[in-house]
Amino acid sequence: MKTKRILGMLMALAFSVSVSAYYPFFAYGSESNYKSGIYDIAHDGDNIYVAKQGGLVVINKATGAKTVYQNGEGLLSADPISLGCHNGDLWVGTADGKLLNWSREKELSPGGNPISNIVFAPNNRVYVCMGTTGVIVDLEGFCAISNFGGDYYGGFPSMCIDTNGTAWIGRWRTIPTTMSLVKYNEQDGAHYMFKENDQLPRAWVYSLAADDEGGVWYSTADGRLIRLLNDEVSTIYECENFGYDMAFDSQQQLWMACANGPLLKMNDGEYTTYPCEFESRRWSCLDIDDEAIYVGTDAMLLKFEDGIFSVIDVELEVTTGVNTAKQDAATGREPVFDLQGRRLSGKPQHGAYIKDRRKQVVR
Repeated sequence: MKTKRILGMLMALAFSVSVSAYYPFFAYGSESNYKSGIYDIAHDGDNIYVAKQGGLVVINKATGAKTVYQNGEGLLSADPISLGCHNGDLWVGTADGKLLNWSREKELSPGGNPISNIVFAPNNRVYVCMGTTGVIVDLEGFCAISNFGGDYYGGFPSMCIDTNGTAWIGRWRTIPTTMSLVKYNEQDGAHYMFKENDQLPRAWVYSLAADDEGGVWYSTADGRLIRLLNDEVSTIYECENFGYDMAFDSQQQLWMACANGPLLKMNDGEYTTYPCEFESRRWSCLDIDDEAIYVGTDAMLLKFEDGIFSVIDVELEVTTGVNTAKQDAATGREPVFDLQGRRLSGKPQHGAYIKDRRKQVVR
């Protein structure tokens, strides 16, 4: 690992950062192959929210109660593919281009393309990405006020808001790659960073995160992790496993969900790797809730806590509002899953399976 420090660190700024990432599974194959895939994860003080193909799953953190909203129920008219929690409200972006304030039962259609990212900025603004373009929405008036980032081809895999309230946009499949990192605010408009500064390491940008000292981090397709400070390179790290999503925890340790695992923690330039025994083909999103880290994959929702991975039941086969954990307890049965996170009708005769969020083996 090589580490190059060029600039010092700024004093911490007191503003909460927001980050979101989205990788449509159909970019890697038929969408029908990813019926258990997790699109996005969010949390507030009470619940974990999971967006997946077919509906929204809400898990109460205190009781484990699971509530399912399938497409066609509540405000959902199509797959929920992006989530955000802000000031006590849950926001949902859908595949048919709707921005939903789920908590207040409001709906806005700022465009026709799928809403792949939702991030919150100061001044009562929410930035939403739709295909190759984006829209700024005023939260107070719940109305679209301007567009951004639509000048060049390329999807938006990630966005974040830095401590100054500026939006950073990572783009993939851009032609040329000089359009892959965009800095945007309403006063100055869009700045294509790789085009304006040829000293910045450039490639398709897969994930973004902002630290609490003014730094903006981006991971690239060619295996580098770069920190910018004042729009210049502060640090460059080599990273064998580029991340499809990354975020800082409360201790300013950077966590990264790699392409198909493992989970990485980076602290002061040192990586710690946490391999996962549960099989999946694609890790798509990450959410940090205190000591618990949730990872969405093409096959299941993973929870990492105290150094151990477990699988969280987010199947959609139950009726809306039914708590499957309580239902199983009432019948004396605990749910059993295979290693891909699919629910089984009972304990298998032989082989490995998951019960009570732990791997079991019958020999």
